[in-house]
Order: sequence, then structure tokens, then C-alpha cells
Amino acid sequence: MRGRLTLWLLLLLACIGPASAHLGFENETEVRIHADRMRMVVRTSYKFAAALLGERAPGSFDGQGQQLAQPLLAEMAGDLFEVRAGGQAMLPRSTECIFEPHEKVALVVTYGRPEAWPLAFTARFFPRLTTLESGSIQVFDQTSKPFGREVVPVATKQIHADDPSLSLASLGGGQAPESPPAAEAPAVIEAHPQARPHREIRLAVLVTILAAALGYRVLRHRGVSP
Repeated sequence: MRGRLTLWLLLLLACIGPASAHLGFENETEVRIHADRMRMVVRTSYKFAAALLGERAPGSFDGQGQQLAQPLLAEMAGDLFEVRAGGQAMLPRSTECIFEPHEKVALVVTYGRPEAWPLAFTARFFPRLTTLESGSIQVFDQTSKPFGREVVPVATKQIHADDPSLSLASLGGGQAPESPPAAEAPAVIEAHPQARPHREIRLAVLVTILAAALGYRVLRHRGVSP
């Protein structure tokens, strides 16, 4: 009986752990380096956006709430990362905020193409989140394939409060052409489908069921009718 109780407790801990480690602040950053520009997209959640806005956050991100939050988030987008090329800070050319399906928010920052190396990215937003949160960053060289979605990243890293930076010595030999294309269609930010919708709700239900089953077994072992 003791062995079964131990097993139930381990299952409960396994379910509760992931639920505590992800509190809705998940964030994924993609950096795509083109012949004439560098485009960063930080894709995250409404909860992350609310944490950035603090007291200025709307009560909800419905249509009216999005209208209120969109210009504020666009203004803050350029401060999410510190970007340095050859030790010199890079300043954004433009910033924007796009509300996507599945309660996702895309914060888009466009820079000039880096002309010096190393190229370093340092996330500044972790102090606003819980200490358990982390994120990911990927860098793609789109110099020769400006519209290619199958391009393999040249660098990928999990970032967190204790290690919020990614640095690249080079793009591995990729060179910008002497003259960029005369005309280029606007880049499209694809909606990133939510991988596990309503995960917190399902985990809460699972934990409740496991706790009830554990209590029932304890009562049976003691000879008490539930």
C-alpha cells in the first residue's frame, strides 16, 4: 500500500510541476537577417503583454482592449531586447504590434542589416516575469532566400533571467548582395498556432482527479466509507 501511495504522490508532483513552471508568459523570438534589414518577431501571449503594460494594461484584450494596447505595445517593442553589432547598439527602424489568433501577440522590430560582428541579443523583459519563466530565440540568414520559410536557423538558444543573451560571431559566410532587389513584397508574419490550448485548465482537472483518487484509496485503506 505504501508503494502505491508513493506512486500517486509522484504522479501528482509530475503534473503540478509543469503547471507551476509555465504561467502563460511563454515567448518565442525569431530574428531573420535579410539583405537590407533585420527583422525580429517576439511572439507571446496576452498575459505577457499585460505584464509589459503593467497598470496601463486593458481589463481584457477584446476588440476595444486591443485598440488601446496596440500602440502602447508597439512603442515598447523596441525595448524588449538590447541588440549590439560589433559592440555598438543598434536602434530600431520601426516597431509594430499585431494581435494574432489563439490569443497570441506578435511584437515586430525592424533594424538595418548588421554591418559589424559579433551580433548580440539580450532580453530585457525577464525582470517583469516570474523567475521560473524562460523563452527561446532563433536567428535565420535570409540573405539569399528572402521569402524561404524552410531556412534552417544559424543559431538557437533557450534564454532565461540568468542567461538572457545570444551572441553570433558571424553568419557562417553568408554575404549580402552588392545591391538589394529593386522591389520586395512585404514580409508576412504567419500566425503561430497555439500548441496546447487551455493547457492550464486540463492540468487543473487532471490534478483534481488524481487527488480525489488518492483520497479514496486512503479512506479505503483505513476502512472508512467515503
